[in-house]
Amino acid sequence: MTKKRTALIIPAVILFIMIVSIFFRLLLTNSVFSLGDDFIDSGTGLPFLAEIDCYYHLRMTRDIALYGHPGDTLKYGQLWDSFGYAPEGRSAEGYKPFLSYIAIAGKELISVFRPISLEQTAYWLSAFISALVVIPVFLITYEMCGLFGAITASFLSAMNFSYFTRSLPGFYDADGVILWVSGFFFYFGIKLIKGWQEKNKKSMILYGVCFIVSFAALYNSWYTHYLYPGLFAGALILFTLLTFITGTEKKRSLAVPFLFSAFLCIVVLILEKDLISRIISLFTRLFISESDIFPNVFGSIMELQKPPFSIEQPSDLFVAHMTQYPFSNVFSASGGLVPFLFAAVMCVILIVRIVRKDIRPEYTLLLLWYAVTLWLSLNGLRFLLLLSVPLAILAGNLTGIIFSLLEKRNKIIGYVIKCIIVVSLLFPSFYSAYIFTSEPPVNPDGPMSEDLLKISENTPENTILAAWWDFGYFLEEKAGRRALFDGGSQSNERSFFIARAITTADEELSANIFKMLCGSGDSGVDLMLSTFGKSEETVLFTIELLSGSKTEARENLLKKNLSEDSADEITELLFPEDLPPFKFVVTPELPAIYKYLTIIGFGISKEEDKPKDFETDVLMIPVDFSEDQRNTIDTDNGYYVIIEKSDNGYRAFTSDTEEPSDEQPVCIEKLIIIDDNGCEEYIQDNELPTGNDGDSEEAPIPWTAIIQREEEGCALSLVSLSLLDSVYGRMIYLKGAGLTRYKAVPEYSDGILLYEIS
Repeated sequence: MTKKRTALIIPAVILFIMIVSIFFRLLLTNSVFSLGDDFIDSGTGLPFLAEIDCYYHLRMTRDIALYGHPGDTLKYGQLWDSFGYAPEGRSAEGYKPFLSYIAIAGKELISVFRPISLEQTAYWLSAFISALVVIPVFLITYEMCGLFGAITASFLSAMNFSYFTRSLPGFYDADGVILWVSGFFFYFGIKLIKGWQEKNKKSMILYGVCFIVSFAALYNSWYTHYLYPGLFAGALILFTLLTFITGTEKKRSLAVPFLFSAFLCIVVLILEKDLISRIISLFTRLFISESDIFPNVFGSIMELQKPPFSIEQPSDLFVAHMTQYPFSNVFSASGGLVPFLFAAVMCVILIVRIVRKDIRPEYTLLLLWYAVTLWLSLNGLRFLLLLSVPLAILAGNLTGIIFSLLEKRNKIIGYVIKCIIVVSLLFPSFYSAYIFTSEPPVNPDGPMSEDLLKISENTPENTILAAWWDFGYFLEEKAGRRALFDGGSQSNERSFFIARAITTADEELSANIFKMLCGSGDSGVDLMLSTFGKSEETVLFTIELLSGSKTEARENLLKKNLSEDSADEITELLFPEDLPPFKFVVTPELPAIYKYLTIIGFGISKEEDKPKDFETDVLMIPVDFSEDQRNTIDTDNGYYVIIEKSDNGYRAFTSDTEEPSDEQPVCIEKLIIIDDNGCEEYIQDNELPTGNDGDSEEAPIPWTAIIQREEEGCALSLVSLSLLDSVYGRMIYLKGAGLTRYKAVPEYSDGILLYEIS
């Protein structure tokens, strides 16, 4: 193939692959539009953004467009975000704005042809810019093994399930930029090293400039941007050591890649002065369950769980049947078993080449890149995204090798084998993408958004919204109010105290925690830790103080031989006056994470204080409930709940079959029927299942059955007594009944539950 013909074919092939990639991503929007108005954001006329983090990036982008920097104000000489981590706010200095710059530039460019808002630009952006990953992947692979391998690698990288699902329309996050920016960084780095090897000054200057530009983009793209310069420096050091050992290069010439890698590391360390401590902190939080006296919240985040290896059916090795990204197994999420094996085989081939003294920088880079991202992926689903590019390049290389070998075979047999290989490699990714976009796992955020708009219209601007962190960014964006807790503050004392406030049965403690946090933030807890030492005993003492009144707390502090001034300072922070208005928001996913809340909230507690059997067996399943006839409900847990009218109101019990039987799989101790008029409670005379005396540690739990009546229908839950007695249980299942410090605001009940705290 002539150079002129190659120069025409390569751009055309790259463009075609990019168009295919974009086309499949755009299929999602039609599917979401067909779901109805609850899935459409009335502010933009488009579906809601795909994840809560997207709203943080959108808000930072809007700040950059309005003020020229991330964060809505300046404080202590720093860029400051006053919406997150109320009441203090947090620094916005560390925000990586490359995605925002692209969105703002894209909005300005499109506005030349038609009006478009920044929010609308943000919705569409990732679907288009994510296709840019094709360019560096194609170029790296093409130079290693030729056209067919490059085409295969490009499709595998662009359509990889873990990348595809995080670069769809509405996914306004750094995932849409980090892979192609890092790809260009590696490509230009390799070309720069080759230019040095060939002593081509023009090539070194050209690719050196491109390398610097890509490094600047990388530095502003992602919070762990240092991973890629570290990988490149490590690959150069490995290349230098291997060539030195084998003697394939002159010792003098080996100084250049070694010095270049050292220079790269120094630059990163200068830009990130606290890099080492940040890396240690990040890895500790991600991969070590306990990193501090406070429980590690990272263990509760679904996408940081280890990817499952369990295979329910053979097809799970090839196609990601699960429509929720975090639940995919490691093989299907990385493109299927065949690409996974191809990449592994290619690693072996590269190692063999190195052993035979064929040592190249791209070999050491690919091996290190693949090894590190594979290790990260096996420790967290979130990192499967990073694995997709090196896996695609390696699989593409083996494809190119096999195709070149088949050129010497019978043409018909060769074509058949090639088709089998291509289908085996690419079908899982394309089919998974099709399934995902035709049946998207999206949430109806419309009702919640409307409730938050009401909050925006009916509360003062300085109102603080207290909630668990998972919807914090959404609250800040849609209600335009400060949030006590969001995705930028997941692992510290605030997570512990908020979880404790939610799950405790001590309403006084619960309310005082929220008043403390909304009034003085972490200052009171920090002062306690600095005064009495950073220990679990200090935390337990703080909880003891917050369980009583301000006067009692001061007296208890004075008993610790504190001066009156010190005791006054601490009590003023633990029980602050002149609080800003604040409300507690029960978000839609809160009922599903009760186990994590107790693990976090009671991670520091006396054994006797820990809630026993904080469990749910049936969680708000929709049911048809009739007052005048028997109600038989399939729980999907292997038994039925039967509710019927009785002389004492209602009788509720369980049965193995749809008809009542003497054998009851679980014991219902109490039935509660709740509607807008309040709660009706019915004590049951059911006995524990036969064969248990109820005294052993493994005795079955006596359940409370709850029927919640709403305008849209009824829901059944079976919860334990300790869960129901907690502030959490009474807010969620009983709509605030039995609480005195929490008052439900009935005007907000479509998408959230809102409580005022006195």
